[in-house]
Amino acid sequence: MAPAIQDLWLLLPGDRPEASRALGDMLAGYEDFCDFEPRELHLVEALRTLRLIHYAAWLARRCVSRRVSVV
Repeated sequence: MAPAIQDLWLLLPGDRPEASRALGDMLAGYEDFCDFEPRELHLVEALRTLRLIHYAAWLARRCVSRRVSVV
């Protein structure tokens, strides 16, 4: 089974202070239904980084396929 944070991190706002508050509220609601493993929290930054890498690759493929000038 995948870690719960894999789905939850996508709902967090961008800046860290606001994301921390939102995560606290989200986890409080999540734990009403399921247990949450706090060790999963370290995955948030890795998942965000992976998403940025995939997005950059997608943009690069679009530019190459359409021969769009990046500059």
